[in-house]
Amino acid sequence: MNGEKFALGFAVLKGASFLKENVTSLIRSSNGNIFNNWDINLDYHFGGYAKVDEQLLDFVSRFSASTKIPIEPIYTGKMLFGIYNLITKGFFNEVSQIIAIHTGGLQGLKGLADRKTC
Repeated sequence: MNGEKFALGFAVLKGASFLKENVTSLIRSSNGNIFNNWDINLDYHFGGYAKVDEQLLDFVSRFSASTKIPIEPIYTGKMLFGIYNLITKGFFNEVSQIIAIHTGGLQGLKGLADRKTC
């Protein structure tokens, strides 16, 4: 039912506001409905697709070490950084149940490691 749950995505592209329009259009064309219980956060792209900084790399390293869940900084790392940061800012209420979907991308870790050695 519209409004019972809230879905929040995280864009890894800089200047990706067009994604909100695209998703709205896709939803409308698939079932004729308009939903307002979702959003795409545009604030955690770290400069754009495949761009990272030391703060993000440190977060990914600490998260992976403390949870034993491997993540990469291109997709899942940015999303989880965003979730953790939004928690500290009070974006979610205290009784929120947060489900984060790990979308993979781990094959890119080797490419990042190779890039560091060049």
